[in-house]
Amino acid sequence: MNSNKHLTALRRGHAAGALGLVALACGFALAPVAAAAADATLTGWANLPADTFAPGPTSGQFITPNNGITPPFIDKQPVQGFSAVLQGPVAGSYYVMPDNGFGTKANSADAMLRMYAVSPDFKTATGGTGTVSAVNYTSGAKQSGFNAGTYISLRDPNQLLGFPIVASMTNYPGSKVSSEAAHGEMINPANSLRFGDVWRYVLTK
Repeated sequence: MNSNKHLTALRRGHAAGALGLVALACGFALAPVAAAAADATLTGWANLPADTFAPGPTSGQFITPNNGITPPFIDKQPVQGFSAVLQGPVAGSYYVMPDNGFGTKANSADAMLRMYAVSPDFKTATGGTGTVSAVNYTSGAKQSGFNAGTYISLRDPNQLLGFPIVASMTNYPGSKVSSEAAHGEMINPANSLRFGDVWRYVLTK
């Protein structure tokens, strides 16, 4: 997997969803589904609090206070809201991609599109803490919190997309490290990453 933080994100932004509690649940999350849905059994769970953040440009400038949380979030980006999961750098770790920014296109113009590396300690019938730790994106080493080594930010510095990145304009003028908040998925064919939304799939190298 290319861990270069200067990945070009060949995708069109589409924001959907909302800030909320993230559940990295189930022991079968990445395993093949061999049985009928009626036979699926939850074997473990872990959650990441909604107020989990990583370093980054100020976010939440276009949302209002809710559930006791008051924006904006100075010099940080929200981590929660995963819509895609891939095998991580070491066993028991995962690469995850946030689903969107803050729920709509209008309020997510300062949310960055990233991929984070995490390691859940699933709570099961025999043990586990039910917590999620940040890990180094390349080595998988556990970290005390999310830092620059635990994620990659998608960007388009060479303007290959053919349309402007929303966060690169009014909110971060002159910036080339920002990306649209988007709804998407990931797969990993031949060490490349594919990002998609409700409109299309496009290749990122």
